[in-house]
Amino acid sequence: MIPIAHSGLPSLRLPPLPRVAVLPAGHRLSAKEVLEPRDFEGETFISLSAGSTSRHLIDQIFQRDDVRRVLRVETTLSEIMCGMVSSGLGIALCDPFTAQEFATRGVVVRRFVPRIDFEFAAVFPVQRSPSPVALDLVETMRQALNEFDGLLRSVDE
Repeated sequence: MIPIAHSGLPSLRLPPLPRVAVLPAGHRLSAKEVLEPRDFEGETFISLSAGSTSRHLIDQIFQRDDVRRVLRVETTLSEIMCGMVSSGLGIALCDPFTAQEFATRGVVVRRFVPRIDFEFAAVFPVQRSPSPVALDLVETMRQALNEFDGLLRSVDE
């Protein structure tokens, strides 16, 4: 995920994907296909830790729309967040990879607008150039991410 803590590391940005809403199965908001900030008014929200870039981006959206969530739990990891959501402890916004992993574990995944990008990069060692195999892997990932994003966008239309 970027920004990278050690900015001197060689890296290649990958296509960003939108963060998604995650809800416990049976939650009242799971009836909606697309969620907006106002849908979260008064909801117990599981948040990323204060001070993280992701937390800042998410909080900005809710502040802009003057939406008050009930912030009771913070975590540094999306996996823990989704585990808490699957246990019914609240709702959250997270990266689409973790959300997809928990979609078969009692978590309902929904699109969230406005789009809040999850940005990440491939990072390489400082002491040597990326190998051709590594660069091929990055290109394959780039193509797969563009296709995945295209699928997410086609659901919007």
